[in-house]
Amino acid sequence: MMRNLATRFSIMADDEIEYLVEQLQGYQLSPDDDLPPVTSDSRVDTFCVETGRKKTFVGAVRFPLLTRVMTKLSVIAHSNADSECVFSMVRKIVTDSRSQLGNDTLRALLSCKINTDDPCYAFVRDKDICNVAKVATWNYVREHQ
Repeated sequence: MMRNLATRFSIMADDEIEYLVEQLQGYQLSPDDDLPPVTSDSRVDTFCVETGRKKTFVGAVRFPLLTRVMTKLSVIAHSNADSECVFSMVRKIVTDSRSQLGNDTLRALLSCKINTDDPCYAFVRDKDICNVAKVATWNYVREHQ
């Protein structure tokens, strides 16, 4: 499993993976009093830091590659709330009356929605830009009738 994670997330070079597996086995075989304590209110980031501070009897870092993997995996989102929020925004944009929106248009509308803190009714349109857009729209409609 550790090989799969390291390969899938490109965490390290191929020649380091065997050493990573050895570190994992050393971690699993370590007595509990050699490892950072884990309680119900333990933080993952603190656990990673404490594991990274463990030293061998000669003073070398005991689990350098394992700590790197734990640190990188701890930043992966543990919920799907962000994606659910985007799906909700898409449902509000793509309605029955706007079901034929292209991907580029949808992407642009989502970008506007996500990157704007103001409500849509507070947006003030520039009259010159609106006039140019109207002329372009009428020209397009006239050419494609």
